[in-house]
Amino acid sequence: MRIKSFVSVISLAALTLSAAAQAETLDFGIGDDSAHISLTGPMTIRETGTLYDMGFIFSDDRNADLNQAHLGLMVTGDTGARNADVTAGLGLRLLFADLVDSTGGAVALGGRVETRVPSIDRLGFTAYGWYAPEITSFSEIDGYT
Repeated sequence: MRIKSFVSVISLAALTLSAAAQAETLDFGIGDDSAHISLTGPMTIRETGTLYDMGFIFSDDRNADLNQAHLGLMVTGDTGARNADVTAGLGLRLLFADLVDSTGGAVALGGRVETRVPSIDRLGFTAYGWYAPEITSFSEIDGYT
């Protein structure tokens, strides 16, 4: 599956997910050699806090020519921290990457922690990471971090 086909699948998934979605966050990032766009939003699936995310990364750096598309779901919840608004989650992400010398994809396991400043709800910090070992990667991709 080439990158255009995968982006088409993500677009179709976005339309399907929008029926269950409540609010979205659109994120853009532009650098000298790269750009990314992502859409993240909450869903209610059987009374659990679930986030979906989809996005695309493009880089034309001479050392890392990359096109990557991803689609993921993550179950989230309150951590129970006193006097703090902290949530955490675990999830899966399906990604497809087209690099200079390899093309393929992976199913990655990931986690996320988010905290909000109590008196300023719109200010917060988020950390997340994704990992796919060789066994959950396919085609010419050996792993993903």
